[in-house]
This record gives sequence, structure tokens and C-alpha cells, in this order.
Amino acid sequence: MTQQQSQQPVGPPATAANPSAGSVERNGINPVPDTERHGTPRSLFWPWAASGLSLLSIAYGVYLMGLGLSPWQTIVTGALGYVLSFLLVGLVSVAGARTGAPTMALGRAAFGTQGNKLPTVFSYVSNVGWETVLVALSSLGGSAILARVAPGTFARADGQTRTTAAQALCFVVTAVSVVVVGIFRHALIMKVQKYLTAAITALTVVYMVLMADRVDPSALGNGPSGSLGTCIGASCSR
Repeated sequence: MTQQQSQQPVGPPATAANPSAGSVERNGINPVPDTERHGTPRSLFWPWAASGLSLLSIAYGVYLMGLGLSPWQTIVTGALGYVLSFLLVGLVSVAGARTGAPTMALGRAAFGTQGNKLPTVFSYVSNVGWETVLVALSSLGGSAILARVAPGTFARADGQTRTTAAQALCFVVTAVSVVVVGIFRHALIMKVQKYLTAAITALTVVYMVLMADRVDPSALGNGPSGSLGTCIGASCSR
């Protein structure tokens, strides 16, 4: 959903009206009419905060430490990577806010009609790839929870391993939810994302509390430090 959100222009005129969240989105690569440009920079907090306040960020930190960085280097390079990546997204979005056109359509002005095909392909592959990964993770995570909560129905004989039916059920629910919400207006995506961000943040905090007893604060100052090249690469990997 975030790929779709990043291509939607913000900065509404004074006469903009908030469309119904239940109506089907009819805008595609065309410039969004002024009467439908109701977003604000502040409203983008909810969709973008979800990507930074989730378990993926914790996994990202683990990955950086696996590159050989010390805990403090991991914190600094990780934060720098987030700031730089979102800064670039913000700069690219300025043209969309001024013209009302999606980012990939605006790319024609910079790369030409034929040249814009390459970044469009990369954007498509990235979008489909992220959707596939997130749906798969949601299916596996949801089925694991079902196996723990109702082992008699959703777990195999060992009482822990999830069944194929549990994975299929979670996959269908997740995939259908993503498709249905994506069909309806951007207003519905933003409304749903607000609740998802709150839920993801709460669950991340709960996870960190449960794992707190496994963290040794005294180890933050220990361990070898990575080279400057490793730090630069770690920041760019975000």
C-alpha cells in the first residue's frame, strides 16, 4: 500500500472535497483533479510510520550487526539510512504535489517515454516483490498464531507445527484484504493504514518488552567496530 501512497499527490486546494472511502478509485496514471486532491503532508505520517515502527526495522538492525558493525554503529548508520531514504522520497514527491500526476508518469519528463520504461519496470518489480513478501510473512505469522491458540484445529500432531489449512486460510484473508482495500479509494487506504500503524506499533512494543530480558545493555560498548566502507554500505542498504 505504501507504493500507492507514495505516488499520490498532497497539498490540497482550498476547495478540495474529501471523497467517500467506500467508492472505487478511478484515477490511475492521469493527473488527479484538484477537487480530489485532499491530502496533506501530515496525513502521510500514518502510512510511512508503519514501515519504521515494525519488526522489519528490528530485523534490519540485526542484519547490520551481522555485517560486523558495533551496536552504536548499527544505531547511527541505520538511522542515517532511514533519514536519507525518506528524504529522497520526499524530494521526488514534490513534483507530484505540484502537478497532481503520479511519480511514474512524471518520470517521462526526465527520462522520456522510452527511457521511463526502465525505472517503471524496477518500480513494478519492487512493488510486486514487497507485496509478495508481506503477504507471505503475514500468512506464515498468522498461521503460527492460530497453531498456538487453537492447536486442535490448526496444528499438526506435535501441537506446534501449523497445518496447510491454517496457512491457506491466512493467505486468502491477507491477499483478499490487500486487493479489496487497493481497489477502493486512496481515502480508504489511509483510513485503514491509521489503524494498522497503531496495531503494528503496539505489537512491536509488546515484542520488545517480551525480549527485554534477553538483551544485555552492558554489551553495547563491547564488540569490534566495522570499517567506514561497511558503515557506508549499511546506510545505503536501507
